[in-house]
Formats: sequence, structure tokens, C-alpha cells
Amino acid sequence: MEQKVSPLFIGMCGIVLLLAGCATVEPEEDYGPKLTTYSKCALIEKGEITLPPGFNTSDFTHLVMAVNFKVSGKLPQNVTEGEEPLPIDPSLSTRFQTEIDKMKRFTIVALHGVDTENDLETAADFSNGKLEIMSQDKPLKANVLLQGQLTGTKSRTIIRGIGSSPDSAQVVYKVYVTAVCKDLRKGSIVFSEVAVGKARPRSQTLIHGRPRGGFDEMEQSAAIWEAAQNALLELCNKLGNSFPAGGHVIAISRSGETMTMDKGFNDGVGVGQQCVIAVDDGGVTIPVALAEAYPEKDNPKSVLKIYRWNDADKDAKAIIADLKADPRGFMKENPNGVFAVCYGMAVPPEWEQNATK
Repeated sequence: MEQKVSPLFIGMCGIVLLLAGCATVEPEEDYGPKLTTYSKCALIEKGEITLPPGFNTSDFTHLVMAVNFKVSGKLPQNVTEGEEPLPIDPSLSTRFQTEIDKMKRFTIVALHGVDTENDLETAADFSNGKLEIMSQDKPLKANVLLQGQLTGTKSRTIIRGIGSSPDSAQVVYKVYVTAVCKDLRKGSIVFSEVAVGKARPRSQTLIHGRPRGGFDEMEQSAAIWEAAQNALLELCNKLGNSFPAGGHVIAISRSGETMTMDKGFNDGVGVGQQCVIAVDDGGVTIPVALAEAYPEKDNPKSVLKIYRWNDADKDAKAIIADLKADPRGFMKENPNGVFAVCYGMAVPPEWEQNATK
């Protein structure tokens, strides 16, 4: 597992959006989202092969997630010195929910502005931990609730000019996502934390500490949305690691080195995504291999390329020997007992592209 600041690359969820005016002089920051990712190299170096945290075979399906965001002026506790509130367009919350709807891992139902869990009765049937929502004239039972508030701040960092060069100001916008994710099936909190998105427009020239000609309103709006997208990536990353994608293995090659899983991109599986192959051995789940997933185009399946077997584990070693001796015979004896769990989930390609700009 890697914790990194990446240009690439969310239930009840509370969300606070902040845009950061007192000027400070600070070192250069990295503005990419902070993501917990799993690379092939990192998994190989880890040594022990383990199942991703939070995996559950009952989640090998489209989960229905109700999402609800609302603009708020309340700032979170972790706002840094120099940040001040900045009013944001209420329509940003709707845009945020529209972006979330692009995720393939969940079927998204937007509640649009309901204040609290108790107020959900105005938009849906919410009782005994169950949330039923009318969507396209048919009821959907939500498994996860993602609810939140959006707020904004702006801060300015002064970069001192050298010699006769004028000072310049670096304006920073932040989006704080204070998230609480609730699993409605269990009535439990999955996670509660703050995701932060940052962005900045071009540097502005200052005369005696004041910006010459002011700041461009359209550029400010674009920077605010960029910060919101970075916060969205952090939140989706956390959500994906809490509800990892996965599926059952339905076919295997003669060599046993290549398998087919019954889930694809529309189920949250990404190209080259890292997976663990596991076997249900008499009710005990045993990780047997690491693989990379390659979803088939326009097909709800993925090819799994195994690159490392879990030979160091004595329980896995016995299973691997049986599987390699007769791969297809093994599958016939275990028709529903072989499955794959991904580390995290795929996000829309345009999110990653926008994050690299």
C-alpha cells in the first residue's frame, strides 16, 4: 500500500467544501490529491499476500448509494491560519453529485439538498436503517448513504520579488470534504474523515502588496472546481478502498495462469488494477495469488493475469498444487469458490485527466 500525493486520481457522508485572505509567505505546495494506492511493485515488496481491507463477497454487485450534498458556510476545525471563508455558488453541490454519478462501482441516487437523516422522509422512505428511494418510477433500496455539506476558503501566499522584480501573489483555493460514510445494511459508520482538495489560478502581480487589476472571476471559478475535483478524488479513493470491487472467477486457462472474472469496467474494475485471487476452502478464505485485471470492452468480464503465487503460505500452497495439476477440473469442483478482489475501484478516466492538468 502506498500513501502518496498523486496527480491522478466517495453511506452517510458529511462533506464540507472550503475555498482558502490574509497573505502569508510559505514554501511551494503539492496540489495533487492524497491517495492510498496499490501498485504491482509495492505488493511484490510487501511479501505477504493478503486480501484487501473491507472486502466482502456480498459486495460483488452494484451497490446503490444515496448521495446528498449541500453548500454550507461552516468551516471545519482543521482550517489553517490565513484561510478565510469564500462564498460559493450553491449549484456546485449539484455539479458535485452529477460527477459522482459517473462512478461505475455504484448505482447513484442523488437526494439534492436534504438537510439531515431525519429529513430524508421528505424525499424517501427511511426507517429501521433502510432507505428506499423512487428513481425513474421504481423504488431502489440504498445500501450506502453519502451525505454532506460544501463550504469554501481562499488564502494568498506572497512570493517576494528579487531585486527590482515586483512581488507576486499565489492564491490557493481549498475544498475540504468532511466525510462520514454509512453502511445502511449494517447500520454502521464505514469511515469518518476529511478529504482536502487544493487548486490555484495563475500568479498575480502585486504592487505594494496589492493585486494589480484584481483577480479573474472565471479563472477563480475554474480553480474552485479543480479543487472540488481533487477532493472528490480523495473521497472516491477512500470509498473504493472501503468497498473494493471484485467478482467470481468463471473460467481458467489450461496453464492456470490466466482467469476470467464475471465483472468488468462498469462494475468498478480498472485496466491494470491489482487483484488478489482467493479460494473458499471449506469456509476458510485463502489468498492464492496476485493478478492484474484487464476489463473486456463492452463486456461485463475481466481477464486476470496472475504474476505471483502465494507459495509461502502452507494453506495456499496445497490449493495451488491442486489448481495447477488440473486447472479446469479444479474449477468444476469449485464452481463458486474462486473469486478475485480488487484493491480499490476504477474512477472515470476524465477525472484522472483533469487532475494531471
